[in-house]
Amino acid sequence: MSTRPADAARKQSFSTDLPVPNGVSCSDVYASFISFLLAPLAVMVFLFCLPFTLLVLAVTQLFRCCCLRQRPKDRIDRGCIFQLFKCLVCLPAVPLTALTVIWTLVVRTARFVLCAPIAYTCYCSRTYRSIEALRPYTGRPGSVRPEGAVPSDKFAAKHGYCWNYSDLFIAITGAMDRQGCCEFIPSLAYNIAFIPILKFVIICNPYLFDLQPVFTNQWSEPIDADGNMIIDSKDWKISQRNLQASVCRALLRKPNRKRIDEVDFAGFHQFPPDGRESATVAGMQFTIPPLPAIIGCCCCRTTLISHTVHPYEVSSPPRSETAAWGLIGVHIQYWNPLYHIAGFVEVNMRRDGGVEHPMWLVGDPSSRLHMESFVGVNHLFERLLVSFIEYVRAQKTFIRAEMEGSASA
Repeated sequence: MSTRPADAARKQSFSTDLPVPNGVSCSDVYASFISFLLAPLAVMVFLFCLPFTLLVLAVTQLFRCCCLRQRPKDRIDRGCIFQLFKCLVCLPAVPLTALTVIWTLVVRTARFVLCAPIAYTCYCSRTYRSIEALRPYTGRPGSVRPEGAVPSDKFAAKHGYCWNYSDLFIAITGAMDRQGCCEFIPSLAYNIAFIPILKFVIICNPYLFDLQPVFTNQWSEPIDADGNMIIDSKDWKISQRNLQASVCRALLRKPNRKRIDEVDFAGFHQFPPDGRESATVAGMQFTIPPLPAIIGCCCCRTTLISHTVHPYEVSSPPRSETAAWGLIGVHIQYWNPLYHIAGFVEVNMRRDGGVEHPMWLVGDPSSRLHMESFVGVNHLFERLLVSFIEYVRAQKTFIRAEMEGSASA
């Protein structure tokens, strides 16, 4: 049945109302203090990472310019030339990987030494409760299935813990193509240096905070994709294909790449390669830093890396009850130092023709730092969903026809 969209003046995006405490807690203050203690070391890690990330991005840029001339491109061929460039990328990537592991151990050791004695002496029951809240996100992605789990979780669990360098190389290639090389240069080093502090000291610290499940969602109004003032199945299909293309396509058309580059957040979650049973890949997001006043300057953007499953590849429904079709499920494990939160996130098409971004997170509702971070995510994706509506409506007629007719668009 067709429905008429709301008045144009009312078009906006919506999100879950999350209450933010008026004052900061003692845990907020102490976590911030520890973060500031670790900040000089983080700056040193950032500076040490920069030359290696420059080499990674230089090889990636060379590969993109020499071997990826055709646009748009859904998937990057993993043939001989790709493998050659991947081997070149691995030379600086291996020390970056080792540094990430070492720095994460340093951050977690510092957290344990400075927080665990207080936690187990004064707040033992709260600490065990917080550890239990993190438990669903401590193993392989999807291996510990909380209430409301979906079939795609068991496929994600087949992927294992680590990303392979082929996935990471493609993730960097697609994300950098959306943002440009210059913007991307400091983002990888920022991720390695500062995101572990934000995650293990502030957001996912069971020794200081009363962690528990926190749900939030951001959604758009139904999208009138063809501009005829009537929202029907045709609009739904056009929006679905554009959503899939903007998020999963390796190389976008130049006008669409420019539109993506103008927003504060861009996610690239590559299509799984043929024959991958888990339907799970390395997803990469490019965004403004969370809580920049605590962990670093706001002039530098950061990458975030996740395990991303494509539920439609394994005929799995989305977890969200308001969704009709799931594009991706993002597993963000507690042990993943390259993403600042722990939880599970989806990107879905809603039954009413809109787009949604439900998030099952772990946080402390009594922490101002936690709730400000989550509210900041709400505001970010409210703006992003408005931008996506404009993105869909800006598509040329021939692109709309392609989106309506191509299942892999």
